[in-house]
Amino acid sequence: MERPSEPLLREIVAHLPYVATIIDPECRLLWVNQIDPAVPLESVIGQPIDGSIHEDHRAAFVALVRDSFATGESGYREVRAFLRTEGWRWYGVQIVPIAGEGERRALMLGIDVTERREAIAAIEASEARFRAVTVALPEVLTVVDGEGRILQTNRPTPDEAFGASIVEYAAPEDRERVREALESLFAGAEPAPFDTRSAHDGRVYENRLLRLPPEGDEPRALCISLDVTERREADRRQRELEAQLIEAQKMESLGQLAGGVAHDFNNLLTAMLSQLSLAMEDIGPEHPAHADLALVEGGIERAAELTRQLLTFGRRQPHRPERIDLRELVEGSARLLRRTLPASISLEVDLGAAPAWIDADPGALEQVLLNLCVNARDAIEGEGRIGVAVEADEGEVTLLVEDDGAGMTPAVLARIYEPFFTTKEVGKGTGLGLSIVHGVVARHEGRLEGDSAP
Repeated sequence: MERPSEPLLREIVAHLPYVATIIDPECRLLWVNQIDPAVPLESVIGQPIDGSIHEDHRAAFVALVRDSFATGESGYREVRAFLRTEGWRWYGVQIVPIAGEGERRALMLGIDVTERREAIAAIEASEARFRAVTVALPEVLTVVDGEGRILQTNRPTPDEAFGASIVEYAAPEDRERVREALESLFAGAEPAPFDTRSAHDGRVYENRLLRLPPEGDEPRALCISLDVTERREADRRQRELEAQLIEAQKMESLGQLAGGVAHDFNNLLTAMLSQLSLAMEDIGPEHPAHADLALVEGGIERAAELTRQLLTFGRRQPHRPERIDLRELVEGSARLLRRTLPASISLEVDLGAAPAWIDADPGALEQVLLNLCVNARDAIEGEGRIGVAVEADEGEVTLLVEDDGAGMTPAVLARIYEPFFTTKEVGKGTGLGLSIVHGVVARHEGRLEGDSAP
């Protein structure tokens, strides 16, 4: 086979996609494959090539050349240089010492890497912008493998967290839920969003799992977690308020119904009592039927008392507020209350140190205190204690009645203010005591709280 001629080789070398030169240890140019046609070759041969290297990289280039000549090994570095007519460009420079006797020389190959470096810089800038965006997101983004181990996250994370399972970051009672969601996802399903509590601080997170493209044979998933602690608490409070509103509407409706019935019934009782009184006067106390009529009169009066309670519950009784010290009212009522209690039940009264001024109907509040204490008395079997306390704090006055009776179940506690609801035996309670308390407190724009456990 015939060897290529020297002119053909020069033509091939001249058209290589990179700059090829031969230099000596002092960086002087001995030969070059490409040069600006306007520049005579004789003017650059023998001149130091490091003058074509940007001043920011010149020292590093000279050190690269010296190291390659000193060790006899090739070296590589990327520098900015003015090697062609395009101006300052980035070049990947390879220095290859040429073995042989005589003058020491090295082949310097320079390939233009400007576009590659600009592409890398653009990718790095894009990644930096993406990281900045993901860090600013309210969601925690976590990339995990098929075992749930953490590979990446958009939050500052200690090194020891990488490789740990996201299951471990959930509260113990929620970890099985996370495992099931991961298994479902990698089995091909799309698990619904689920809540977990953080094992670290107990905050509530709503989590969604999404499949990502696998890396080779390794499955990948993205866990998107949003802190919904305040939202869940707001939802809970909203549900409580809705339940309170429904309860208030129910009590209002029952009150209107009870008040309307009691009003009409009270008119009938008044007429009956008037006619009965006239009949008793006509026959006189010596008449054999007088005693029977007296019994009827007592029944009518008890029925009238019941209707008065219904009217109180239905807010049909006049409301006459006065400026009173609740301590004085409780102190006066306590003397009467002690006479209604059996000897086995003690009444302890704590009036507090600060005045407890309120605008209230004294008669209505006495009825409230009496009803609460009667209820407490009926809850105690055998020996026990009833405590009544008045507390005044920053303009808010509290009347507290407590007992050490048997207590109530949650189901019973939820119904204690319903009219005619009672747990007492037939004939031992009307079921209106706490309903009246509820009506009086509502009329005074107060707040009523009950707490009990069996």
